[in-house]
Amino acid sequence: MARSIYYQTLKKSPLTKKDVIYGMRMSFEVGQARVSQIIFGLKRVTQIITCEQRRENVMKKFWHMGSAVLVALSLLAGCSSIPVLKRTTSKIPGVKSSIGSAQEGLYSQVPAANRAPVREAEFDLKEAQAKVELSREKVKLAELQKERALLERKCADFGMKFSEINQKKAELEVEIKKVEAIDNSNLGDKEKNIKEIANLKTKKLSMESDGIQVKAEFDTTELKIKKLIKETDAQIMTVQKMENKKAQKSTKTEAQKSEKPRAQKRKRR
Repeated sequence: MARSIYYQTLKKSPLTKKDVIYGMRMSFEVGQARVSQIIFGLKRVTQIITCEQRRENVMKKFWHMGSAVLVALSLLAGCSSIPVLKRTTSKIPGVKSSIGSAQEGLYSQVPAANRAPVREAEFDLKEAQAKVELSREKVKLAELQKERALLERKCADFGMKFSEINQKKAELEVEIKKVEAIDNSNLGDKEKNIKEIANLKTKKLSMESDGIQVKAEFDTTELKIKKLIKETDAQIMTVQKMENKKAQKSTKTEAQKSEKPRAQKRKRR
């Protein structure tokens, strides 16, 4: 097709062959430039679309963050609007009273005869607090005993290692004496005997250094155990004192309870 057009243009027009070739080149370059412009335009359009999508995503994220901030501010405003009630501590140590200052003032005006139930409740509260303290001291004692048991097991392991090292040293000493006896009797190869004695003595020295380290660990663990024994004994005494005090209080309260009905009977008589 291109050839037919080319020959027709040569026949009809007085142009030369070079002019026709130049015209075809120019038309090809113009077409190529248009195609490149179209491709550039398509790329530009895709870039604009992606930028718009990014802007939409950013606006969505900003809107979500703004709504979350508004919700948090509304919650904080609601919490700050709730009034905080001040509490006053009661006379019993370690317990916060739910009665306000006004109610405390009214309670101070209550006659002593009407305060008996309150005193009983306070006494029960003190007993409960004493039980809690006793339980805490027992927990401390159990922890000390557990730590002591672990250290005793560790000390026993070090003792066993030290005994094994001493056994190996004794075995090496026997071997050394045998080779020395052979060498002193002029038996075997003299050079081999000397090397064997040196090798055995080196092993023995290595075992001695290991024994020194294990002995140090054993001694330090023993010191820790002795310290824990003192702490454990002191804690046992503390627990026993608290238990005796608790037992005395319980017997005293039982005696008081048994005397109350007797006193009431005497008053009736």
